[in-house]
Amino acid sequence: MRSGISFYNPTLGKQLTLRFWPLIALYGVIWAMILPLPVLSQLQNGFAPSADSISLACYQSGIWMALFFGGLAAMAVCSHLYSTRSANFTAALAPKRTTQFLTHYLTGLAWLILPLLLMSGCTLLAGWSGQVWQTDGDIGMFALQVFFVVLVTLFFYSFAVFCGMLTGHLLALPAFYAIFNGLAAGLWLLLSAIFQEYYYGFPVGGSLLPPWVQWLTPMYSLVEAVYLDQLRWMVGVYAGIGVLLALAACVLYVKRPMERAGDVVAWSGLRPVFRYSVALCSGLALGSLTRSVLGLGELGLAVAVLVWGVAGCFVAQMLLAKSVRVLRYWKGSGAIALVLLLLIAVVKLDLTGYVTRVPEVQRVASVQISGITSYPLDDAAYSPTVTVTRPESIELITQLHQKLVEEQPASYAHTTMEYFYDEDVSFTTQITLRYTLTNGLPMERAYSVPLEVSDVNTPGSYANLLDRLVNQPDYQISAYQLDQVPHWMEQGNIYAYGQIIKNFKPNSFAMDLTSQQTPSVYEALLQDIEEGHLTRSIFSFSSDTASLRLWWSPRTVPSQTQRMISLEIPMEARHTMDLLTQYHEEAENTP
Repeated sequence: MRSGISFYNPTLGKQLTLRFWPLIALYGVIWAMILPLPVLSQLQNGFAPSADSISLACYQSGIWMALFFGGLAAMAVCSHLYSTRSANFTAALAPKRTTQFLTHYLTGLAWLILPLLLMSGCTLLAGWSGQVWQTDGDIGMFALQVFFVVLVTLFFYSFAVFCGMLTGHLLALPAFYAIFNGLAAGLWLLLSAIFQEYYYGFPVGGSLLPPWVQWLTPMYSLVEAVYLDQLRWMVGVYAGIGVLLALAACVLYVKRPMERAGDVVAWSGLRPVFRYSVALCSGLALGSLTRSVLGLGELGLAVAVLVWGVAGCFVAQMLLAKSVRVLRYWKGSGAIALVLLLLIAVVKLDLTGYVTRVPEVQRVASVQISGITSYPLDDAAYSPTVTVTRPESIELITQLHQKLVEEQPASYAHTTMEYFYDEDVSFTTQITLRYTLTNGLPMERAYSVPLEVSDVNTPGSYANLLDRLVNQPDYQISAYQLDQVPHWMEQGNIYAYGQIIKNFKPNSFAMDLTSQQTPSVYEALLQDIEEGHLTRSIFSFSSDTASLRLWWSPRTVPSQTQRMISLEIPMEARHTMDLLTQYHEEAENTP
């Protein structure tokens, strides 16, 4: 007779805990080594750890603890489902299946939550004894980070339990759990390897993970989140998903066919999904690996993907059938080969228009461009990423993009910069374009751009377009980070000064600028940039320049937040040069 009294069976929960107590003890010891023991050790040695460092260690370690021990706890609470004897015995027990699931689920969740709360309480007591917590805000921040870890633990544990409901084999659970955690990012990277081979302009190593891929890769999103507000709603969303996964796991447990114990996939409807998913991933992953090891070209990559896809389909069927006699399932292998062949054909023939797509200027909100080296050699010379927003600059980039798409030029051999005065010199630079369209969608391309010194004055050439781009006002302002100066000035107790360290012509002098003079020099720089007086070149720069350095830093802790801009000012920048000369004359005439 089944019991309908309670949703939780204490006897079953106690037996489960006694059986897996070493796992709980190990989990608690590791948390003790993360939180209270380091605090006590530092206090004993005369050092008081900062409250922020403790909170940060709690969250950063907690993510990995939740990922790893969430999977182990799920393996423990689901272990009774993976042998015919224990599964049938459990099904014959008096408690209803709902009560059995909730007992196992809540017991495992308690294993993960209670030791964390216990060690967090010990950390609070240790911090109080050592006066680590200076304000209520410090305690509140630590408590908030602990709460975040609890929610993250709920998500990963529920995710692992859900994976446990899909399989009837103990070792398949951690495999499914690991694969599903990184499936979106893995598929994106595998497809990127294919796209990179066939799509001209596809970024090397794949594009940055799109937002939807990041969301489907929980570890990536949780580790990369740096802002507290972002972390709050992100952790909340994942915790909500964890609750839904727990409810789904409960439904699957109630309807679970117990006779499937020992099978890799416990549900007959998911067996084809498993088979073709393994085949697809095997074809993409092992095909790309074979191509890299053997140095295959486009045709070799296509053949490798097809061969490994067919092989993966047969291997998946072996796991499902528990037999090596699977040749009669050749139709499924033929279907996966046809799908992979269709994928390669679509990419090779560019049926999606990826290669030829160049956005219109009016549909682009901004463009990030990286990979351009320009002269003179100052802070704008090697800027990793420059953002332009003005239509004139965007038009130059789209002209360059269109020319590359139409010509698809081959790369020249790299030539060192010291020979750039020779008009016969050719070299290649690698640039990356990241568009942000007006509808908010991103678009990224990467190209090898051949440059010739003799073409710098030829309208429409690669060298001419890039040379004009580095002289655009918004390019220079972004490259020098001059757009960040107002923000630096708003950060509070700020001082700034500049120093001329190179000769002027016809006079030579060096001087320091006061914090009152530097803003005027900053405005003069912006005026010269807008009027095109700070000329740059993608080849060697031979004009006379004067070096100018500007610093912004709080007076209290300058070494921690100091900002510096180093510029080579050409003599043609008359507004800046005249102002500096004026300041020098005033300093000379001051007793």
